[in-house]
Amino acid sequence: TDHERIMYERIFQMNEDLKCQPPPQPKSELLEMRQNLIDTIQTINLPPAFLDDIIDRLGGVDNVSEMTGRAGRVVRINKGNKNPSFRFVRRTNAAKENKYGLSMPVSEEDTDRLNIVEKRKFMDGRKKVAIISDAASTGISLHTACNSGAKDRRRVHYTIELPWAADKAIQQLGRTHRSGQVSAPIYKMVVTDLGGERRFAAAVSKRMANLGALTKGDRRAATGSDLSEFDIDSKFGRRALKRFYDCMTAEPPYCPSKGSNAILDAHAATALNIQSAAYFSNNIPERRILILNEVQDCFERIGIDISSKSRKKVEVKAFLNRIAALTVANQNLVFSLFMGTLDDVIAEAKATGQFEGSVEEIRATSIELMSPLETITKDSSSGALTKLATFSVDRGCSFLNAAKMCLDMIPPKDYSNNEEMESNKSVSKSGFYVSRNRILGRFLVLFAKRKVPLMENTEEDNGNMIDYDPLGLMVLTRPNTGTNPCGKSSADLKNTYKLVASIDDIKTLMKDSCSEWSAETMVKLMAENHPVLTKLWIDTYRKSNQFNSEVGMAARHSKIGMVTGAVLHCLLALEKSVAMRTMAERSMKIIRVKITSTGKSLVGVKYPVDQTAIESLRTWMATLETARNGISHLLVDEAPPPIQPKSISWISTPPKTMKSFFKPVVTSAKKRTNPGANKVDDKSVINTPSKKVRVGAMAKSSSSSKKSKSITSFFTKLK
Repeated sequence: TDHERIMYERIFQMNEDLKCQPPPQPKSELLEMRQNLIDTIQTINLPPAFLDDIIDRLGGVDNVSEMTGRAGRVVRINKGNKNPSFRFVRRTNAAKENKYGLSMPVSEEDTDRLNIVEKRKFMDGRKKVAIISDAASTGISLHTACNSGAKDRRRVHYTIELPWAADKAIQQLGRTHRSGQVSAPIYKMVVTDLGGERRFAAAVSKRMANLGALTKGDRRAATGSDLSEFDIDSKFGRRALKRFYDCMTAEPPYCPSKGSNAILDAHAATALNIQSAAYFSNNIPERRILILNEVQDCFERIGIDISSKSRKKVEVKAFLNRIAALTVANQNLVFSLFMGTLDDVIAEAKATGQFEGSVEEIRATSIELMSPLETITKDSSSGALTKLATFSVDRGCSFLNAAKMCLDMIPPKDYSNNEEMESNKSVSKSGFYVSRNRILGRFLVLFAKRKVPLMENTEEDNGNMIDYDPLGLMVLTRPNTGTNPCGKSSADLKNTYKLVASIDDIKTLMKDSCSEWSAETMVKLMAENHPVLTKLWIDTYRKSNQFNSEVGMAARHSKIGMVTGAVLHCLLALEKSVAMRTMAERSMKIIRVKITSTGKSLVGVKYPVDQTAIESLRTWMATLETARNGISHLLVDEAPPPIQPKSISWISTPPKTMKSFFKPVVTSAKKRTNPGANKVDDKSVINTPSKKVRVGAMAKSSSSSKKSKSITSFFTKLK
């Protein structure tokens, strides 16, 4: 419209008038502020870029192959001077600026081209270090290839930043571990001790375990890297986290593991944010409880509800994600307490044989061989023997050994004082207990000991005995089954058993009645003062001296079988022999047994010892031998496949280039000078890169062979 045209002309004229005016004079205040800002920026000591600093420390761009997608980098200009200077350079054309790298990437194709050139320099040995980013994590081989110039340099692969995806982690690790390599690489996983960062390693370890047995060191694993120490998102991790939460919900909170006191003391010594003067207090128990209250506040700040009512399930992944929001000091404190609890849980699982992937240690009062080792088979190739061992395991505890356990709890300096050792009435006392009622027709007797012993504090704690285990977990020892590592709470113990002789009663009895503190003396005094308890323990120990259990009484002795020696060559027969048995017998755990009389240890595969299982083992062993001799085909023992000559040729042959590909095959001088060489069969051929050409046809064109051939004439069909 006319109105819009008039407005446009007016605005255009105003803009032209502004362009014709001289620029405004700068204000001195603004100039001064700008100069002050520039001076302040120059005084800031900023740390160098991570990647540039690593390249500079490892020898600069002349020694490091950078395979990234960066457009520029900061390099050192004068290396020999004491005061070096740095300069930001673009990865410009190598012909113009050789010392500063390659051409600047402007697209993905240019980036790939740069990475290929840098890779070639590393593989040829011109550069000793290669730095790979996510942009070059696929499609590049950096292994010790047989035909590379640096094949004698073993690769050491440092993984500084683990990705979330397990398949991407395997891709990155596979850059240096490939077929046709001279030596396998060494992997180094760089992870800080921050609890928040451990969640990355835990996630990758968990997903890699799902892809393959990488956390178990399985032979099928592509990398051979052991990430089992990072796999905390497991059933043992959830069990440890639940115990950690239960300890924090108690009032007052208590230590979740044996090493928690050392963790709390270290945190108090190095804490940066002091919230209370109790950190400087000489009362160590009060200071530890204050730090545990601080842990409760940390859970509340990051949104973790640790109450048992609202907590439906325990998730280690959520715990690791949330603690990353804490400060470094509190993050390390919470994660250290959790890891200490996890160590205790794993130690208990190993003691009971529940920990997967570990060698189960058979522990008992006495372990002896029932018969000499029986040879069941012999490896035909190596001559190694496979033997069957049968052990008699006595797990009972005599009354004399129970007296020794009791006296070990009383320190020598307390022999003469009259103070009570355990005064907490809410927790069961250590001592001898008898069941309140008959259980399956018998009264049961046991010795209970505190699982978390009371800590005797120093003079700074005013000599007070502080209890850090309000649940009062007790370790029980029975005359027929020995010591059970799993604890029993004080409430459950009081409901089922009554205390007959506590540790304080035994201490008073020994102090008043004798001058020599020995287990034999204690047995005599207990027989005089507690005859029913003593008789019940001795009778239970004597009547359970058998392999078969009775009603209300478990047997002391048990049999354990082990297949030891060379086991790998007959592993198939072992699996077949227990295929129809229970799940526990099919698991084929690795066990270690130490013979009590000789002190010798044997390691092997746990195997049932009944006659049926042994006969089945012998049958399948014989079947395996006949199969290897070619008589039977029930078991197929595959021999290792031979190495293909084509594969050997492919590995040892240098890679073809454009020049070598089009180079014709030249016969030796001896054949050229042979006068009989003209008499050649028309069917004989010479291999050339392009095609097979008859000798007769080549003789016809010998006159024109001196002329230079073009690519078109080279591929022209011969007529």
